[in-house]
Amino acid sequence: MPTFKQLTLAFALATALMASSVAVALPQNDAPASSPVSIQPAAAPSAMDQATIDAVQKAVIRALDCDEGDAASLMDAQGDFTPEAWKQFMNHMDGFIDDKGAPMFSEDFVLSGSPVITGQKNGVTRLAFPGTLKQSTPLLDKNRRASTTYSAVIYVEVGGSPVKIQSLEQTTCGSNAGPCPILSR
Repeated sequence: MPTFKQLTLAFALATALMASSVAVALPQNDAPASSPVSIQPAAAPSAMDQATIDAVQKAVIRALDCDEGDAASLMDAQGDFTPEAWKQFMNHMDGFIDDKGAPMFSEDFVLSGSPVITGQKNGVTRLAFPGTLKQSTPLLDKNRRASTTYSAVIYVEVGGSPVKIQSLEQTTCGSNAGPCPILSR
């Protein structure tokens, strides 16, 4: 059985090394007191491959690009979402969809930088897509349009097999605020 001093050393070593992705294996209870503490590199968290990130990026753009009066331009992204995520996404559109399911506005999302992986947990990857979001809608006289362009970050959580969007959150920073900061959540 390890001595108190060996356990204290092992605990201190384990605590110090956790931040550097190293696994520490303590001696078993039935191991001799002289058993060394073994240190092995921990498995790195699996990174999402570039092809998957590219596919998610296209899905995000497909979800956010829609044309006023064209239900198909909104619905074309439904297959990229889990059923629950699609329901949440469409709830976000409540009040902006006509009785035929078409958007009452036009919207375009344009990337302004590379996607960033902001977290991974339990098989779900969180990505941030920085860009600009332009929204426009007709004014009452129908011959003119109101338009606003925002700096935005689109956060998505994806996972599963095949990979599907499990949540999509739009964060805007206003039309003159400069680029939105990307937050780890």
